[in-house]
Amino acid sequence: MSDEELAIHARMLDGRWSEQTKALMREFGTERLDLNRWWARTWEGWCCPCCKREKPQLARLGPGGVLICKLEMHHDHLGDRVSKIFKTANPREGGPLGAQVDNAKQALRTLCERFAPSLICQDCNAAEGAAKVALSNALPRVFTFAPAEVATFIRVVPNQSHEVDEVAALAAWNAAKGDVEDRLQFADLVASRFASGRHRRDTTMRSREPGYDDNHFLWSQVRAQVPRSWSGMLADALKQRSISSDGAGQAVVRKKPGSGARPPTDAEFADIEAMMPQGKRTWDSAGANWTCPCCARSKREICRKSRRGVWSAQIHQVRDWDEELSPESLGWRRGSGDKPNRHRRAPLLASVPRLQEHHYQAPAASSRLGGGLPHGVGPRGGHHRDGRQPRP
Repeated sequence: MSDEELAIHARMLDGRWSEQTKALMREFGTERLDLNRWWARTWEGWCCPCCKREKPQLARLGPGGVLICKLEMHHDHLGDRVSKIFKTANPREGGPLGAQVDNAKQALRTLCERFAPSLICQDCNAAEGAAKVALSNALPRVFTFAPAEVATFIRVVPNQSHEVDEVAALAAWNAAKGDVEDRLQFADLVASRFASGRHRRDTTMRSREPGYDDNHFLWSQVRAQVPRSWSGMLADALKQRSISSDGAGQAVVRKKPGSGARPPTDAEFADIEAMMPQGKRTWDSAGANWTCPCCARSKREICRKSRRGVWSAQIHQVRDWDEELSPESLGWRRGSGDKPNRHRRAPLLASVPRLQEHHYQAPAASSRLGGGLPHGVGPRGGHHRDGRQPRP
């Protein structure tokens, strides 16, 4: 399919194939492009809710002559704090109670967040972070400026990053301070009430009313005509054709670590483990003697201290994918070998969990525990690296 044909079928999307993107590359005189998935998922006329710039005013040249076309999903970190408050008072348990804990935690988080996740331009997202760094002595770590508040302290220039008005940013915080404190108090109250047995909602007898799904009906016909397809294949192909990462490692200038870098003390390391907001289960399951299979660093060695003096560390569980070549395993996944295969699939992929330390938002981290396989294909379709055959 040509770029022109794709533009007709994906009218509400954008990408390196769109005429607007090609025009911007000609305007800036470059053939290198750094365009992320959020930019690709929005239409050509998208406008940033903070700075009110449209896409042609957002694009700008980065280091190495790379045209940067990026949007970011901005969320309220107050929700992370609320989730931690609730989890501390209500540890996760198995069975029906565990489901109630999860549902109540998510409901409380929604009530306490000051704004819903919002798509904003990369410059507004960077300006919000810069304002928090500049006012680090006045702002709590859990605070996040809402998009409407970001709009009050940025100086907007087309095709350039923003300047931050620190006085206006401080005024925005002072106006929101009481509301933030009130929401945190409300989170403490609800978490303690739920821990005492109140506000429970039984979901064990929940029923879902079956309905007619046009998408499923149409997709089943497509699969009958194209046996080697699966749900999500076309969307993934469109994503890969839309995004571009020519500026990987160049769009952002990373400063070298300072000479004062050091591992945490015993007391600091204990605090890191105690205050870990997420991933604690993975951290514990790795064991005390864990080392990263990529960089060979230990738990203590992956800890880093920010400019604000905050220590952070986390271990992520990612997946390796192996191509499934065993005829027996493929037979189990595709149906009995004695019957015609009515839903033939492309070679399946097997998953093998691996613990890996990860600090940056890299492609490996996007493959979370439940992702990566075609719809309806589970990890049992793969083979184990120790030679064991999967169960049918």
